[in-house]
Amino acid sequence: MPLTSYFANKISLEVAFLFGAVISFITFIGILVWLPSMPVKDKMSIGNQLSILRKPRLWIANMANIFIFAAMFAVYSYFAEYVGQITRMNGSWISMMLLVFGVTMIVGNFLFEGFLHKNMTKTVVLFPLLYMAIYLFIYCFGSYFLPMILIVFIWGVAHSGGIIVGQSLLMAEAKEAPEFGNSLFVSFSNVGIAIGTLVGSWFISHFGIHQFIWSGIMFALLTFLSVILITAISRASHVRNAIGNQD
Repeated sequence: MPLTSYFANKISLEVAFLFGAVISFITFIGILVWLPSMPVKDKMSIGNQLSILRKPRLWIANMANIFIFAAMFAVYSYFAEYVGQITRMNGSWISMMLLVFGVTMIVGNFLFEGFLHKNMTKTVVLFPLLYMAIYLFIYCFGSYFLPMILIVFIWGVAHSGGIIVGQSLLMAEAKEAPEFGNSLFVSFSNVGIAIGTLVGSWFISHFGIHQFIWSGIMFALLTFLSVILITAISRASHVRNAIGNQD
């Protein structure tokens, strides 16, 4: 998406759509060639899939996903406006920052994949704290040209991490029906994007472009509290199971 925005701002909207079409076609070819055949061995009934909705932790994970994407898009949706008005970047610099953001997102995919494999709980807990720190740096140093450039590099890495963290958090609670769990992830992440964009615009209209950073911090804090709640419930469940096994 940042690369598409870059082409739209730097060249034309037609080129941006053409770029999106080319990437989609390449993705289609890649899936067609490299995705292995995975025949269904045991078909799961709709009732069995829906049964995961009885899990309280799943709904907390859904809420956490809403908060994660709201935290990300409450601020990112107005990236160009912020760096244009607060950092005072011109159109060329804004386009370059969007390109940098997109490239660093690729790096973030690999970094956060490694972090999650190494320690999923710690990564999920620390992610919203990282995002709050980034937003505080933007709030404090966003009006300075060079510091903002450095922040964009870190911001792009963290932004892609949010997608992986959110999906991992939800799928950990939907192991019994992973396909249904993935559809829940897509649905609730889109809800988060819509809410974040709406709340971000409300902050801008009422408090100004500089103060709307606090909308992202607010959602990041809600994400942190949701993750802590899931972790606490999970640990309590493990303790009860351990005591039950001893008995």
